[in-house]
Amino acid sequence: MGNLYESIFNNTQDGIAVIGGHNMISECNHALEKITGYSRNEILGYGYADFLKNILKVRETADFTEKSRFRITTKNNEKRTVRVSAVKPDSDAETIVYFHDITACTEMREKDKTLYRNIFDSANDAILIMEDSKFTDCNGKTLEIFGVSAKKDIINHGLWEFSPAKQPDGSDSFIKAAEIINTALSGTPRRFYWKHKKADGSLFDTEVSLNRIKGYRGYLLAMIRDITFTRQTGEQLKKLRITMEQSPVSIVITDLDGNIEYINPKFSEITGYSLEEVRGKNPRILKSGETSDGEYKKLWETITGGRIWRGEFHNLKKNGQLYWESAVIAPVKDDNGKITNFIGVKEDITELKRLQNQLIMAQKMESIGNLTGGIAHDFNNILTAINGNAELILTDLKKGDPLYEEIRAIYESGGKAAELVSKLLAFSRRQIIKPQIIDINTIIDNLFSILPRIIGENISLKKKLSNTLYSIEADPSQIDQILINLAVNARDAVNNNLPGKTEKLISFETRNVTITEDYIINHPGSYKGNFVLFSVSDNGTGMDEDVKRKVFEPFFTTKGKERGTGMGLSTVYGIVKQNHGFIYIYSEMNRGSVFKVYWPACAEKTPDKTNHTERAVPAQGGETIMLVEDDESVLRFTERALKTLGYTILTANNGKEALSLITGDTEAVDLVISDVVMPEMGGIELAEKIRELKPETKFLFTSGYTESELKNTNLIQKPYSISELSKYIEEIISEGKK
Repeated sequence: MGNLYESIFNNTQDGIAVIGGHNMISECNHALEKITGYSRNEILGYGYADFLKNILKVRETADFTEKSRFRITTKNNEKRTVRVSAVKPDSDAETIVYFHDITACTEMREKDKTLYRNIFDSANDAILIMEDSKFTDCNGKTLEIFGVSAKKDIINHGLWEFSPAKQPDGSDSFIKAAEIINTALSGTPRRFYWKHKKADGSLFDTEVSLNRIKGYRGYLLAMIRDITFTRQTGEQLKKLRITMEQSPVSIVITDLDGNIEYINPKFSEITGYSLEEVRGKNPRILKSGETSDGEYKKLWETITGGRIWRGEFHNLKKNGQLYWESAVIAPVKDDNGKITNFIGVKEDITELKRLQNQLIMAQKMESIGNLTGGIAHDFNNILTAINGNAELILTDLKKGDPLYEEIRAIYESGGKAAELVSKLLAFSRRQIIKPQIIDINTIIDNLFSILPRIIGENISLKKKLSNTLYSIEADPSQIDQILINLAVNARDAVNNNLPGKTEKLISFETRNVTITEDYIINHPGSYKGNFVLFSVSDNGTGMDEDVKRKVFEPFFTTKGKERGTGMGLSTVYGIVKQNHGFIYIYSEMNRGSVFKVYWPACAEKTPDKTNHTERAVPAQGGETIMLVEDDESVLRFTERALKTLGYTILTANNGKEALSLITGDTEAVDLVISDVVMPEMGGIELAEKIRELKPETKFLFTSGYTESELKNTNLIQKPYSISELSKYIEEIISEGKK
C-alpha cells in the first residue's frame, strides 16, 4: 500500500507540501515542483512561511487551516495564482498543504471581466448600476446623453435629479421615480418612457428599463436609451401617414411592375374600390378606353426612365361612372438612386372640367355676341334704307298698280329681316331697352291667361310664386319674351316625352335668393347680391351634355329646319346678360329640364299705374329738324321721308359737322335727330355740346344697337318705319310746345 500512496502523492495535479516540526517542509510532490519551478531539494528544509516569502515572493501568509489565494512568482519569474489550503488531521499530526493552480481560471475570469467592462462601456445605451435609489456606476454613453464630463457627476445621484420637475403626464418626477424604483427592487422589471434633463437644462425623451441584479440585494441595472430621434422620426412618420390618409387628393403606390401596394381613402372615395379589391392589381382597372394606348406607353417609358409624368385621364369608377382626373406619376428612389416604387397623385377634376366647359361656352357666346352685334348694326342701317324706301314707294302707288305687290313683298321681307336682327341684338345684349320697376309675379299671372293658346291646351301649367318677392328693374316686353321662349322650349320637350308619362307639365316658380361667394366659385359668370330667381321647368326628354353646351348658341336647334330658327334660347341668354343677370340649365336625359334665371333685385317698389296721362296732340309739321347720320343711304331716306311730312331738314354726316352747322346757324333748330354711334363724334357727345350752347334743344336718338341703356332718353330703334318716326317726332315737338 505504501507504493500506492506514494504514486498518488506524486501524480496528483495539486502541489502538496508536508509541514513537519517547527513548521519545516519535510516533503513535497512533483506537482509542487512543476507549479513553483523549484526542485524538491530546493523546497525541502524551508520553513513554510519562509518558502512563501523568500522563494515564492508572497508578502502575506495565512494560517494552515485557512484557504488562501496567493499570487506567486515562480523560479522562472512567471506569475501564477494558487489557492492554498491546509489540512491537519489532529493536533499531533503533520500538516498537509495543498497548492491548487488556478492561474488559467483566474486569467479567464479577468478576460471575462475585461470583456464585460468593454461591453458595458461600449454600449450605445446608457447603462447604470443603482444601489437602492442612487447610481453607483455608469458607462461612457451615460456621460454623453446627460451632457456631463465625469462619472462623479452621475454617481451618488438619483434618477429624478436628471429629470424636470414634472413628467409630460403632469406627475411629479421624484414621486413617480420612487414608485418605479421600489417596484423594480421588489423583483418586477419595469420598462417605461421618461423625460430626462441634460446638464444644460435641455430635455430629451428616453426609454428606461430597470431590472434587479440577481444575487445583489438592493442593486438595480438601469438601461436608458435616448429616443429623441426615434420619437421625432415616429412623429414624422405619423404625420406622413395622417397626411396620406387625410389627403384631399388620391394617392396610389405600386411596385416596379405597376401592381398596387397602397391606396389612400380618397382613392377609394373617388373610384369606389377598397384596398382589398385593388391590392396586387394594375391601375388599368380604371381604364375607360378613352385614353390611347400610345399615351399609356409614353407614361410607362417616362416613369421607368426616372422622370415625372403629368397628364389627364378620363377613367371609369367601380360603378361604371366616368370621371376626369389630373395625375402626376413619379418614380420613388432609394438612397442609391434605384427605383423601388411608383407613386401617383391624382385629383378628381370632373367638376373643374364642367366649369371650364361653362367658361369656354360663356367666352364663345361673348365672341358670337360681339360678332352678331356688329353685323346687326350694319344690317339695321341697310334695312332702314330698304324698308324705308319701300314704304315711301308704297305710299305713292295704288293697290292696283302692277308694282304694288312686288314692293309690298320687299317691305314685308324687310320686316322679317328686321325681326331676325332684333333677335340677334337681344342675344348680343345690344338691344335697346326701356327698363322700369316691375313685379314679375304680375307678368307671370297675366301670361298664364294666354299661354294655353301658345303652347297647347293639352299641357298642364303650374306656378309657385313667392308672396314676398323683390321688385326688379326690367323692360316688361323682354320679360315676356324670356318667359314665352322658355315656355315654348318646354312645350317642345314635353311633346317629345317618353311613353308612359301621361301628364305633360310645365312649372313656373319665383323666389328671392342671395348669391354668396361659395355659389360664385362653382358658377362662373355669377356675382354676389340679392336676386329674384324665376324658373321654368318641364318633365320632358331632357338634354345630354353636348346639347347643354350648345343650347344658347344662335341658330342651334334640335327641332329640324321647319320648326325653329334656333334663336329662342339665344335671345333669352342675351336679354338676361344685357340686364346683368345670369342663367343656368339643370337637365338630365329622360328627367326633364329646369332653366333658372337670376335677375338683380331692386329696392324700389312697383309704381302705381292707376293714373295715365293723355298722349300729346301730334304736331302739324313745318319745324326745322337737323338730321345727323353717318350712313349715306339711311341719311337720304330719312331726309326724303321727313320732307314729305312737311319738315325743314338740315343734314350732317357726323357730330362734328352737325356742331359746326348748329353753331353758325341763325335759324333755330326745333329737333336734332342723331345716330348714337358715329365716327369722330357720336350722338351723345354731340347732345352734350349743343345743350351747353342751346339748353332748350330737343333730341331724338337712333341706333342699330347701343352698348348701354339710355334711360330717360328719346330713342328709336333701327330699322324704323316712316310712321314710327313721325309719331316720335310729333310727341317730342308737341311736348316742347306745352
